[in-house]
Amino acid sequence: IGWSFAPQAKDLAPFKKLIRSKSKWFDLIRDFSFNPFPSTLAVSTQMQRILNTIQLRSLGEVDFPIPASYSKNYTWTRTYTFKYNPFKSLSIDYSAFDNARIDEQAGLLDTKAKRDDVWYRIGQGGRNTNYNQSLAVNYNVPLSKIPALDFITPTVGYASTYNWTALPWQLSSNAGDSARGVLVQNTLGNIINNTQNDRAKLDFNFKKLYDKIPFLKTYDSPNPNLGDKKANDKKREAVRNARQKIKEEIAKLKEKLEKIKSDIATAQADAKVDTTGKKVAEILRLKKEKKTTRKAIHLKKIDLRSKQNPSDPLISILMRPLLMLKKVTVEYKENKSTTLPGFEGYSRTLGVDYKTNSPGYGFVFGWQPGDKFFNGVDPFSRSGWLDQAARKGWISTDTLLNQQFMQNRSQRLDITTTLEPFPDLKIDLTLFTDNTFNHSEFFKHLDSGGVSGFQHLNPMDMGSYSISYLPINTMFKKITSQGLSETYTRFEANRPIISQRLGKQNPNSLPHNSYINPSTGEVNNGYADGYGPLSQNVLIPAFLAAYTKSDPNKVNLNPFNALPMPNWRIAYTGFSKFKWVQKVFTNLTISHGYNSTLTVNNFQTNLSYTGDGTMFKPSAKDSLSGNFISLYNMPSVVLNEQFSPLIGVDMTFKNNVTAKFDFKMSRTLTMSFADFQLIEMNSKQITVGAGYKIKGLKLPIKINGKKIRLDNDLN
Repeated sequence: IGWSFAPQAKDLAPFKKLIRSKSKWFDLIRDFSFNPFPSTLAVSTQMQRILNTIQLRSLGEVDFPIPASYSKNYTWTRTYTFKYNPFKSLSIDYSAFDNARIDEQAGLLDTKAKRDDVWYRIGQGGRNTNYNQSLAVNYNVPLSKIPALDFITPTVGYASTYNWTALPWQLSSNAGDSARGVLVQNTLGNIINNTQNDRAKLDFNFKKLYDKIPFLKTYDSPNPNLGDKKANDKKREAVRNARQKIKEEIAKLKEKLEKIKSDIATAQADAKVDTTGKKVAEILRLKKEKKTTRKAIHLKKIDLRSKQNPSDPLISILMRPLLMLKKVTVEYKENKSTTLPGFEGYSRTLGVDYKTNSPGYGFVFGWQPGDKFFNGVDPFSRSGWLDQAARKGWISTDTLLNQQFMQNRSQRLDITTTLEPFPDLKIDLTLFTDNTFNHSEFFKHLDSGGVSGFQHLNPMDMGSYSISYLPINTMFKKITSQGLSETYTRFEANRPIISQRLGKQNPNSLPHNSYINPSTGEVNNGYADGYGPLSQNVLIPAFLAAYTKSDPNKVNLNPFNALPMPNWRIAYTGFSKFKWVQKVFTNLTISHGYNSTLTVNNFQTNLSYTGDGTMFKPSAKDSLSGNFISLYNMPSVVLNEQFSPLIGVDMTFKNNVTAKFDFKMSRTLTMSFADFQLIEMNSKQITVGAGYKIKGLKLPIKINGKKIRLDNDLN
């Protein structure tokens, strides 16, 4: 059974008739509208009962009855949909899915008591086994209605899901209830999970901003006659004549306006003694004519501002670089989820158990425990939420609960910029940062070994981190036949400097002691206590400083705080404007691109770490290496960069022959902490290609005595 309601949208615009001005500055208020009705409201329900009976008969001379066995599956599925667009820029989409089971007593429904029991359970809505809901809200901020900001297009979005899954129920331990097939909730509780997706995007169209000023619009727009002095002089003369004519028309309109004002003053004086009412009518006519004249002057002034001389080549050389910023896009996304096993609550109103108010409306609509909203997570707040949930009785106290509480988070920032310093020269700059952070722990009730109550056991953080990077300064350094390079030598020299910096920041590093290798007893005087030459905390900053050619005394000691750097792609398509090129080519494009990433894969919490919870103040040392135990165990740090291409040429000749040439270079640096090896791989690649385009190919096949001719191109 299904029911849906989808009324015709009716927008109420209360200010549209109140504000008669056509000025764009009033668009935000004048165009405001409100839709009081949802666009879709739907409910559907489906019940399905499956009964399988197996009756065996006895074999042999002795006939004895064998009880029948029954397999029963009675489910009830309900779906709900709600879509609402209260404003043109705001959309709300909600949907829910509820799967319930109608429990029956053992055997056939052959008694009135059994049938009444089923009807009672139907009246209660059945026993929920799975509940899912989702919410999506999208909002386009109407800055396009504000003339000064209409070059900015902001959009924000929020989406959430919630899932409640019941573990299989079990027979009651009560003998009488068990005989009647009475089920009770599993002592391990249920599992709840929610997700939250946040998105914000800003588009800046700077060309639209430049077009607001006629002078800037002239030099931002391409001039097809640039370099043609005769054509430009002719256009300047036409513009000069048009501007002069408009100025003369404005002057005449102003004279007319002054005369109308004088006539109005005279008519108002005469109206005092006029008894016929003719002067009053004349005053109304003159005021209307005055308004029309003022509007005409305003339109002429706009026309005058739009009449601009063609761009001057010398001024254009100065202005184009100042106006090269065309477009900027900034997009930020966060995806978060929380999974809690052992949940004792039930799924009732919008997924919330109203009897205990668990897990709360915030959680079912995506709220993440400990979330600081675009600023990471507070682990103490997250643990506090778990402790509070346990005190309220939301979590099972069964000591056999061995599923982990999990929380996942991913964040990504993308910035894209388009530059055009000169016509046909396009530069795309991109930078990004992308990180994933996963937390898991056992949160369970213990009642042994003198410990009683809920405990946080084996907390583990895992993740990955990647950003756009810029180690181009060392890309072209040569490597000797022994596998050494100037950059690698600098890397080795950076280690003692980084070690001393770390030692000064950590009060647990003895200031007057040098690093001692416990395996050999060797003293390294250049290294601080606990920060030897093979310490992970030392190697990473030393590696990054060397291969980006940065100062080891200033390089960031925390790789997770590295700033994303721009990558780029450059393309020039302006050769086709040169006459010598037009004789040979229909298209000639030169391109160049560079991209690089810094990646830390599969880092995880070091369970042996002790300290203040930061990377800079560990207190426990590894007994084998003598180094402080790092907060995170990082298998490797990878730097990848490539010119794709270093130089690329795409050509299309006038005879439809196409040709391509690409020269690419790449380098991958892997700093491994499993075997303390630095692996560098370099590659060079040259690609040469050619092709031919045939238009209107005739096939060697005749139909009705005529050869077939293909209308499309054959490449």
